[in-house]
Amino acid sequence: MLALAFGGLTTATATVIGVVFYVVAFGNALELALDLGDAELSRISSTVNAQLQPAADQARFLADYISRGRVSPSDDKRLRDLLLGSIGAVRQLSGVGLVRPICT
Repeated sequence: MLALAFGGLTTATATVIGVVFYVVAFGNALELALDLGDAELSRISSTVNAQLQPAADQARFLADYISRGRVSPSDDKRLRDLLLGSIGAVRQLSGVGLVRPICT
């Protein structure tokens, strides 16, 4: 009877310890997976931003340059030269265009 009691107590203790270890390990693995996912998303976001930001900056520059009247929106030759020059200034651009409003 004594051996059965000690065996049962040992089995119960081992079961409790195993369940606690399992719960803690699962929580740690989940936290690690979430942290790795956040880090990867942050890295991807930084990479995409680094690729797109120069083109966005160039577009803002061109819009500001034209809106300040430094080049007339109707001067096709100067606009073409300006837009072609903007392609060479930013390696992320392979083409650029200007959309003019339709005047009625």
